[in-house]
Amino acid sequence: MKKLIFSSAVVLTMISTSHLAHSAVLSISDNLIVTADGTVGSAANSGLPTNGVAFDYAVRERQNSNQTDRRVVSFLGVDTSNLTVAEVNTPGFQATFTVNHVGQLNSVNTGLDLSLGRNVSGDWDSISDSGDPDPQFAWAAASADQSVILADIHTVADSQALSLDVTSIVQGWVNGTFANQGLILLGTPAASNAGNNNLSQASYLAGAAINTAIVPEPSALILTGFGLLGFLAVRRR
Repeated sequence: MKKLIFSSAVVLTMISTSHLAHSAVLSISDNLIVTADGTVGSAANSGLPTNGVAFDYAVRERQNSNQTDRRVVSFLGVDTSNLTVAEVNTPGFQATFTVNHVGQLNSVNTGLDLSLGRNVSGDWDSISDSGDPDPQFAWAAASADQSVILADIHTVADSQALSLDVTSIVQGWVNGTFANQGLILLGTPAASNAGNNNLSQASYLAGAAINTAIVPEPSALILTGFGLLGFLAVRRR
């Protein structure tokens, strides 16, 4: 009887801890800054005032929707090739989008949120590619699964690390539920109060990635606890 209890305890512990091994970082494979007037480019040639800040992506809005050269969204391509269907459907799988808010254009205006959405409007390539078309500004408003990643950007200090759960999006991409056409950083609501005092409000961002991991569920932790208790009980007998 003692041997059976000891054996069961070891098996339970192995099952409950097997999900701890996986972690991966999904890189941003491509990114473009797009304005409402149709300009497409990188941070270096976006024409945005930088205020001395080095950034990869930007979001900018004006209260006047006709000021199309001052309304900006950013497209991010995501490489999911290092994930398998089995991994994303393992209990405890999580995916978290992270990005650094490195600066803003000014701290005067209020009402502009930084949001993240899933592009559903079409495939796109970097400006150096000739296959798919460039992304369009209007695709941002049409994006699915929009969530606010930073509320009222003027209240946040520079060099702020931001994160958002995107587990369902990554699972959908890998499972083939919907096509992986990347993510979009956008300002919401569009043409908001960000244009008060005739000033644009903009958020400058850098270093985006998606971190994935498989973490034990509470039930798995309970199993681990019972396994260790069983092991200790046998040791004491």
